Amino acid sequence: GGGGGGGPPTSVMDIDKHSYRKAPWYRADANRAVAEEVLAEAQLPGSFLVRPSSQAGCLSLSHVDDDGTIGHGIIRCHEGPDVYGWAIEDEQHTYVSVLDMLRSMPLRFEMYGLASDGSSLAAPAPAAPAEAGGQYGALPDGIMHSQQQQQQHKNQQQQQQQARQNQQR
Repeated sequence: GGGGGGGPPTSVMDIDKHSYRKAPWYRADANRAVAEEVLAEAQLPGSFLVRPSSQAGCLSLSHVDDDGTIGHGIIRCHEGPDVYGWAIEDEQHTYVSVLDMLRSMPLRFEMYGLASDGSSLAAPAPAAPAEAGGQYGALPDGIMHSQQQQQQHKNQQQQQQQARQNQQR
């Protein structure tokens, strides 16, 4: 038993060379300067877009780093016998699609209204909204109210003190 295999790598996986063009994060019209303008407005680390690279056959990933600076990485499509698929910079790990490669990075797909794994939110899992409500629901509001009440209380005290002082004069 065993054995088998052989043949060109295309039989194992076919590179997805086109689906990224339909993705909301792909900006066919953007160059480096445009990308930096867009991301300067977004500012949040992990904000990103993909655009055509100045190198033929390549794409560029423009993204906001944790320190707020904007970085640009080249996305190559390898079709050689040793390296086959999409890869960022000189990484040896390749992916079938640009999306798969982007998923491996800490990027904010949410800025495009997508789920955190880059998939469409058209059919969200039923559990997701409930979880979000539990995590982000009452607590911040509750804290806000108590701080506001304390502030109002202090203001009332100050007003009363001033009134007393006025009466003494």
